[in-house]
Amino acid sequence: MVLGGTVALCVAGVCLVVVLGLLPPAAGCLLEFFVVALYAVALGVSGQGLARLRLPRRWITWLQSAVTEEEAELGSAIRPVPYWAMAALRKARMPG
Repeated sequence: MVLGGTVALCVAGVCLVVVLGLLPPAAGCLLEFFVVALYAVALGVSGQGLARLRLPRRWITWLQSAVTEEEAELGSAIRPVPYWAMAALRKARMPG
């Protein structure tokens, strides 16, 4: 939640700056792409990969804990539904 919230605040901030006219829309899109790409990299890189980024140890520890929390939150959403459950749902929806 912390990592996702941080990304959401960055996105909202850039949107606000673009709407206020302080940043051109193309630059805002590029900045948003950069933020989302960093988010994807942080979620996709293992703990050892984060350590290779040469960031301060405190930041790496925070990123690792935030990624672990994010994975725990998304675990139920990305876990596949068993086949038998899908079959039961389809059968329950069939008329007569």
